[in-house]
Amino acid sequence: MSVELRSACLLALGVGIGRFAFTPILPLMEQQAGLSRQAGSVLATLNYVGYLIGAGAGLARRRPEQRRTTRRAATATVCLTLLAMPLTDNIAVWSVLRFLAGVAGALLFVLGADDLLGAARSRLRAAWGFGGVGAGIALAGLMTTSVGQESWRGAWLAVAACAMVVGALSWASDMPSARSPRGRTTGQADATRNPWPFRLVAVIYTLEGVGYIIVATFLVAAVAEGIPGRLGSAVWVAVGVMALPSCAAWTWFATRTRPTVALTIALVAQTAGAALPAISTGPQAAALSGVLLGATIIAVPWLALMIGRDTGRGRDVALLTIGYSAGQVLGPLLVAPMLSTGYRSSLLVSAALLAGAAILSIVLTGIPHRSDAVRELGRAEQPRD
Repeated sequence: MSVELRSACLLALGVGIGRFAFTPILPLMEQQAGLSRQAGSVLATLNYVGYLIGAGAGLARRRPEQRRTTRRAATATVCLTLLAMPLTDNIAVWSVLRFLAGVAGALLFVLGADDLLGAARSRLRAAWGFGGVGAGIALAGLMTTSVGQESWRGAWLAVAACAMVVGALSWASDMPSARSPRGRTTGQADATRNPWPFRLVAVIYTLEGVGYIIVATFLVAAVAEGIPGRLGSAVWVAVGVMALPSCAAWTWFATRTRPTVALTIALVAQTAGAALPAISTGPQAAALSGVLLGATIIAVPWLALMIGRDTGRGRDVALLTIGYSAGQVLGPLLVAPMLSTGYRSSLLVSAALLAGAAILSIVLTGIPHRSDAVRELGRAEQPRD
């Protein structure tokens, strides 16, 4: 299996399913398992704390066989934690399970994304691999909507079964002969490089982590709050479907303009997607929100990682992911006091933070830096030696 497809499976499992399955199942757990909004926020936060720790562990340099062992252990952990969720209604056990899923999911993300950026035949092909996150989101949403809509336990079991299929595929393909990441061919920083582009990317990516996680965690519940029924889960499926090709589409756009221009436009679109369900409770606003978020929820991190890798130094994926993860820990905590009155105000906070990231991205656009090299990388389809 190609590194792109293998990494797509890892990202689908670790992030699209392991992390975001909680979003469409949250309303069911509130209705049927007696989970309060504040408790749901705590579970989300613990998952993101685990993600932060896993991202830090991703900084460690590993030999190919160690990377393979780590991928397999993390894959098994995500699958088992999902399977265990419906076996109890103890919030302390749920907290441990969501924490462990966060640690394992971050390891899968860091290793999968690093493989893509370091070993894919082109940035455009790598972008399709990164779209695996969207595939995982769509799969989790579809399983919740079609199989587990009537029972929160059934929803977790359906998602766990889906995760095991994806995990088995990635495990079977993770052979010693699989291509390991190559050295960076662009963006190698030298002593005279301007450090500000990477610093700005780090701040933008952290703000993105805070802003996007709020809407990603509570979008389905916010839609269900205004329109009871299956619309919330359907919107989440739309997010996943739109996310699948989004990285490739934005990479193509970046090769025709500049990566920072693409990042800025994507952040503006994501800001609108976060604000819409807070401004209007109509189905049209919910549907458009799903489209805008799906088109950017994975693409913004992808664009930021590309720019960060091309403007920084080694191990940038893990370093940026730490800031992103710290933002995700802060997000649910930041809006937790607002949840007693509903979810709409939290979405407005999300939109404000994303707007701030968009403004900084405009500043970044005015600074020349090496990420413009992605324009050539996105067009090249031959192996990078």
